[in-house]
Amino acid sequence: MSTLKVNNLQDINGANNSTPEQVAKGRAKAWVNFDGDGTLTSSDQSGVNSSFNISSVIDDGTGLYTINIDNDLSNRNYAVVATVEVSGNSNNTSETVNMRDPASRTTGSFALRAGNAENNTLKDLDRINAVVFGD
Repeated sequence: MSTLKVNNLQDINGANNSTPEQVAKGRAKAWVNFDGDGTLTSSDQSGVNSSFNISSVIDDGTGLYTINIDNDLSNRNYAVVATVEVSGNSNNTSETVNMRDPASRTTGSFALRAGNAENNTLKDLDRINAVVFGD
């Protein structure tokens, strides 16, 4: 295998410069956009709309999901940013998604919970996004 060592990376037009440190530390290592009320099983990932470096999203029950990372990170100290999209003209701002059970976080997966923060109930939400930053 060959090794390519460079000080800067650019796109074909010479724009969008990235240093090796930015690539290693600052770029998303994985991301996913999925329908929380869609089909999310080990054999059927039709609920996943798009992703990068995610092998699967598993529905663990109402409002509970496990996200499996395709290429493991080097440690468990990564950050996950998760958001939910509310469909229609809903004024409901209490729908949320966040990390669940820190003990379940591994280099290859993390768990999310979604639902209504106001009354603390779990709920399958329309569209969930998660982005992973780390080593």
